[in-house]
Order: sequence, then C-alpha cells, then structure tokens
Amino acid sequence: MSSFFLRWILSFWVKVKVLPKDASWLEVFKGKKVCYVTRSDVFSKHIVLEQVCRDVSMPLPSGGLQVGALTKPAAIFTLGRIKDHYADPAPVYLTQLLDAVKVSGEGVLLVPVSIFWGRGPKKSESMLGALFADEGSNSNIFSRFLSILFNGRQTVLRFGDPVSLKDYLESKQETQFLTRKLTRVLRVHFARTRLATVGPDQPSPKKIANKIIKADIVQQAIGREVSRKKVSRAEAEKQAKVYALEIAAVINIRAAIVLEKILGRLWNKLYDGIVLHHFSRVERLSREHQIVYVPSHQSHMDYLVLSYVLFNRGLAPPHVAAGINLNIPIAGPWIRRCGAFFLRRTFKGNILYGAVFEAYMGYLANKGAAVEYFVEGGRSRTGRKLKAKPGLLAMSVRSYLRERKRSAVFLPVNFSYEKLVEGETYANELSGKPKKSESVKGLLRSFKALKGHFGQVHVNFGSPIHLDQLIEAECPSWRNENAVANKKLVTTVVNNLGEKIMSGINEVTHVNAVALLAMTLLNAPDQKMDEEMLNKQLEIYLTLLEAVPYSNNVTRVDLNAADIVSYGEEFGALKRQSSEGVDQLFIESGDAVLMTYFRNNIIHLFALPSFIACCFVSNESVTKKQLVRWFRLVYPFLKSELSMRWGNRQLASAANKVITNFIDQGLIVESKGLLRVGRGNQEVMDGLSGGVSLSLERFYLTVLILQHEGGGNLTRFELEKICANTAEKLSEIKGLNSPEFFDKTLFKGFIEMLHNENIIWANDKGKLTYGDVLESIINDAGLVMSQQVRSNVREMLD
Repeated sequence: MSSFFLRWILSFWVKVKVLPKDASWLEVFKGKKVCYVTRSDVFSKHIVLEQVCRDVSMPLPSGGLQVGALTKPAAIFTLGRIKDHYADPAPVYLTQLLDAVKVSGEGVLLVPVSIFWGRGPKKSESMLGALFADEGSNSNIFSRFLSILFNGRQTVLRFGDPVSLKDYLESKQETQFLTRKLTRVLRVHFARTRLATVGPDQPSPKKIANKIIKADIVQQAIGREVSRKKVSRAEAEKQAKVYALEIAAVINIRAAIVLEKILGRLWNKLYDGIVLHHFSRVERLSREHQIVYVPSHQSHMDYLVLSYVLFNRGLAPPHVAAGINLNIPIAGPWIRRCGAFFLRRTFKGNILYGAVFEAYMGYLANKGAAVEYFVEGGRSRTGRKLKAKPGLLAMSVRSYLRERKRSAVFLPVNFSYEKLVEGETYANELSGKPKKSESVKGLLRSFKALKGHFGQVHVNFGSPIHLDQLIEAECPSWRNENAVANKKLVTTVVNNLGEKIMSGINEVTHVNAVALLAMTLLNAPDQKMDEEMLNKQLEIYLTLLEAVPYSNNVTRVDLNAADIVSYGEEFGALKRQSSEGVDQLFIESGDAVLMTYFRNNIIHLFALPSFIACCFVSNESVTKKQLVRWFRLVYPFLKSELSMRWGNRQLASAANKVITNFIDQGLIVESKGLLRVGRGNQEVMDGLSGGVSLSLERFYLTVLILQHEGGGNLTRFELEKICANTAEKLSEIKGLNSPEFFDKTLFKGFIEMLHNENIIWANDKGKLTYGDVLESIINDAGLVMSQQVRSNVREMLD
C-alpha cells in the first residue's frame, strides 16, 4: 500500500526532463535485452525510472531479465546502498550477469541511469545543503523528502551510453576482474555525469575568495603589492578579497530556472526557433573534459542563447565572462547568479587584480566547471570575425600548465541570426556615431526593440580543440617541465590557439536566407537585380555549398532559390518593384549598411570562388596553373582577414575543385588549356567577384600608398590612418554602402600581417620600409585587379 501511495505521489508531483532528447537514440534498444544500473538504491528514483521507461517505450526494469539460465526478477542493479552508504566494489548482480552472457553468448546492453532531484550544485559545507541531500553521507529519508518536495519539478533523468556486455567480454579476462573494472568505470561515469549536469560544488563567495587568495600567483602578487605600495600584508589581502568578490559568479539555480522560463517565452516571441547543430559533440565532451566555450560575438543575445540551450538540454549553466560594464543595477546581480563572472576592460597597471582573476580562472578549471568567454573581446559591428585577443586565452593556458586536474577542450560556437536586436545601434556606429555605454536607462530602452520579429537563430558547435595536443606539438616534454615559466611556449600556444578558435568558428557557419540575399544583391549595381538573375545567382551559391563546401560542418538553409526570394520578401529584407514589365528585387538603401553585416557572416565560404571570378574580370583567359598560383599569392592576406582554415598544401586541391565546379555549372569553359567565361555568364561572374573584390582593393590600396610615400617615411599608425581616410574618400566616389571598406581595424590587421611576414619592417626610427617583395605584390595585384579599380586607386594618390 505504501509503495502504491509513493508511486501515486511521485507521478503527481515529479516532472522529469529525459535526456538525451534525440528520439533516434531509442532505436538502439529495439529487440535488445536491457539491464539498468544506478548509483544507489534510492527507491523513489527507481520508481521514476520505471515510469520514464514506460513513457518512452523502453524495456521496463520491473520486467525482469533472463539470460541463458540466469533469471532476475528486476532488470536493474545498483553500485551502492543508501542506508549504510556502502559502495560495492563488485556487485554480485553484475558478476552473475557477465557469467550468464559469457556462457549463453546472448547480447545484453547495460545502461547507466543518472537521476537528479533538481539542477542545483551542492552547497559545500552548508547546513541547508545537507537538508536537501538526496545521496551521499548526509542523505536520509527526511532530506530526500525535502529534495523531492522542493526540487521534484526540475528532475533530470539522463540515460548514459549503453555498454554491450558481449563486446566487453571479448577481452577474455576473469569475470571478477571485469566486474571490478566495469564498476570503477561506472562510478567515474556517474561522477562525470553529475558534474556535467549540475556542475561542481558551490561554496559561498567568502570561501571562494579565501581559497583564491591562497593561490601561489596571488600570494606573489600580494608580496609585490606590499613592497610597491608600502601597505601591510593584511591590507593587500583584504584588497585581493574585494577583487575576488567583485569577479566571482555565485550560481543560484533558482535564478537560472526563472531565467530559463523567461528566456523561453522571450525566444518564442522574438524568434521562429533556436536550431542546434552538432550538439551531440557537447554532450559527449561535457562528460570527459572541462569545456571552454569560445563563441563568436555578434550580439548581447549570444551568451543568453548559449546558456539557455545548454541549460535547457540538461547541462550545467556555464560560467560566463562578462564585461564589468554589464554589472549594472538590476541586471548585474541577476546574471551573476546565473553564472556570469565579471572582468574589467583592462588589467594594465593592476598586478594584484590580474593575479586574482587568473587564480579564479584556475579555480574554475580545477573544479571542472564549464566556462564561456568571447575571445574577440567585443561584439563585431561588421559581421566579420575579429582577431582573437590573447588575455583570457593566456590565463587559461597558464592555469592549465600550472595544475591540470582535468583535460581542457576549447569548443568554437557560431551564431547565425537573420536579424539583430542591436541592428540599428550597429548601423549608427558604422555611420560614425559614438558607442553608447550600458546603463539602466539603456537597458529599459532596449526592451522597445523586443517587439519586432527576428527570424530563426542557428547555433553551430564546432570541432573541439584539445589544449594538451596544442602544447605537446610545441613542447613534447612539457609535462615534465615547469612549462608555465616558458614565456615563449605560452605565447606560441596562445597565438596558435587563437587562430584555431577563429578558423574553427568559421568552419561551423550556418548560411541563412538573409545572408545569401545580402551576398547576392550587395554585389549588384545599386543593390538591385531582376528576379531571373537573382534566382540564377542564388542557385550558383547553393550549388557551391553542396558540391564544394568550405567545410563539412557548414550548414545551410533548406530552401531553393525561389523559396529564398519569397522568404526574403516575407521577412522584409527584400523589396520588389516592377519596371517595364520586369520585376526588380532590391535592398533599400537604408538597410544596405546593416545587410553587409549578414554578407560578412558568410563571405569566407565564398572567398575562393569569388577570387577566381575576380581573375576573369581582369583577364579574358587564364590557365588553371595561373589561377592556383595567383590564389597562393593572395591567400595569406585573405586568411589573415577572414580567418580561413586551409593550410598551404590544401590550396591547389581546393582551387581545382572550385574550377571544376565552375566548368560543370557552365560558368567557365576550357579550350586548349585556357579557361574563359562561358557565353552569357559575364554578369554572373562580375557578381561573384564582389565577395572579395573590396578586400583585394584594400590590400592594393595599402601597398600602393606605402610605395607612393616611400620607405622610411611612415609609422604603422600613420599608414593605417592614411589608408582609412583614402578608402573612405574612394568609398564616397564609388557610392559604396559598405563602411567596413574603410575600417581602420581591417587595415591594421593587414599591415600587421605584412610586418609578421617580413614584407615590411620598421627602421630604428620606427618608420616602415620594404624590399622587392612589396614591389612584386603590386605587380601581381595588377593581374587580378580590374583596370578600372587600378585607375581609381592611382587617381586618389596622384
């Protein structure tokens, strides 16, 4: 009777989130014998498991299990007893099951099941936390009752990856040994699953601060503070604690749950859905490594969307690095409770603050907490990915070199929006208006923007970057050395890591309809095109994405060209007008600046096809070898600006594949070893060339200005300024609606690349000089740039 009453109460009160959500996962169990294993024998959790298995049509634990001569009344066993907290090193049930499988040869899938009453991390050494303990040494009937009462509505049940006992027995070792080995593996699995689902234990802020100031790096900084500022050690430690409390996140699961519900309603209002790609990587990696999420940064929605999807899919909320400018009344305390930790814009001149922050990063890594930060530093206003800044990356690398309790992986994440909440702000800033700082008034004003419709959001998770592999590639013996003291090693690893992250983000781009329309129409005269030509151009881009994808991880909108046009009109990104019986589709001039943002999101995917098209704008015919050679010449510049992924050895293969596809599509034809534009396709090729033509013009303008001014006359800063001013004038003459054409940051990056490649260098007075290589670049550029472009640039300098 009591068992029936408990089942009824649990079915009424407990609400379970079952993971994984992928329905195809259940296909594995069809027609198979299944045995479940849990960490402990808590009866209420077994009742929940029974009900979930019934709901999702999996074999029931109460259905029993028969394997050969072995018959068990229940297809479930546990690794420990909750009553006396006994952890069985070799459960008899498992031993008997392995023996039965060995004798009978039948297949049995062993499925580990983790069940959590609520999502809150354990409050270390907390009396209140002990009252809600559902497992462990503090657990009792009363604490489990309270845990179900207060947390039962947020119950999570996660099925682990099944283990085939038949395959496991192929090692031919003794059953007792295999039992103990598998039991240890299962215990590790349950511990890692708990860490991935609820996160590490959460001490109080004061205890975190006390732990951080004991770190060697902080103690050394305190010593320097004492000698430099002539203060007492107690005063320096007090200041370090103040910094730690200013920085540290204090996760409150109630706040996270409330935020999840608020965001769920907000997303339903703003977006037509949030679509995830390659999420299975995250679920697998979260149980094996400390994950550092390194997303592209396009909008303030980025960290809200990422934290929401991770929490909604059953993972612990990550600790998110947020600028101190967001620590404003109302919003600041709330997002701190949801996982945000705050950092100042600069650490310069404050050694103690930098040491405390780095110690906190190390503390999170040692705890195995998932971390999220934006390596670009700030949001991109142009849609192009910014260069990775070394600050937080260097702290992560040094922390890992000091103490590596768990392997670390960096996971690139790419967001694809069809419309930005900050769109109007970005357009104003690109037009020269000053950036506004965050404030309560600004926060309230931003709610007005939430009344619009913003399409879909796609979140793509990239391939993991294993930090230990990067370090080992530079220093195979690093584990046996004091590697953190090797500044050259740290710098090299950080630079390589930054490049891999940015190229990794670009490898998982999602191509949406708005970006494709922007890519096509912004390259057309007056941003206008007739419907037939627009459809043709879109089909070419779609064919390139399918036949010669930039990366196998790239995803795209599941629409054809005509449907993309219809969607663009419905969404408001595209306008239509009839002229002399022909429908013209266009982007309004007021939207053109912002549409460049979405074009720039995907421009790297078409950089190679666009470059090949450029070659046919300035040349009537070329050979394949010439195209490959010219691409090799410009690729270092494009790679630097667009964070492209190819190594030098891959260039010829990539170029030849695109050339072959152009021939297959009829865009170019081959005759007697020469390639020419196919009949009637010159307009199409002109449109395709627009993808990288502005980048090539920037490169050409820079080297031409340097040659015009002569060696030894300009500093890097002076060259950047002249380039930006000249490009802005050129933009006005050409009527370009593309403010990034004269973006000083892009010129700075190109000049830095020229310096790193030793094409230019500074003399003893800091003035730039150059050699014959620069002259060669100018001559080669003439083979790719059209005569009109070359003339326009030279006229600006004369």
